[in-house]
Amino acid sequence: MALPLSTEHLIWLVCGVFYLADHLVYCRPHELVLVRRRKAKWSPQLPMYRFLIRKRAYAFLNPLAPWQTVLRANWLNAPLSHRRLGMARRQMQLLAVRFLLVRMAGTLSFACLFVSGVLTASS
Repeated sequence: MALPLSTEHLIWLVCGVFYLADHLVYCRPHELVLVRRRKAKWSPQLPMYRFLIRKRAYAFLNPLAPWQTVLRANWLNAPLSHRRLGMARRQMQLLAVRFLLVRMAGTLSFACLFVSGVLTASS
């Protein structure tokens, strides 16, 4: 039995597909995708090498956590000294603080689209 979909519900389905597609991150060779998780811990997001799209690896970010900061970092390109590693770490900390407003806007738009939007379309 097919579920009847009205145009109000169809627009939220299309928005959801675009939202999930936005969480697919292409992983270039010699590049690492870092995600800032709880308690300011950075962890790598490993790509899915078993499921390639056009022979390219993608990482799938958590769509239920729009507040997480995601950065790309070069990896295994050139030898790194302790000084360059320290500079990269300070830059990551500075960028994480500056992205606070962007993270708040992402969380607010997620709530508006997928919570209040669906509730207003169904009533």
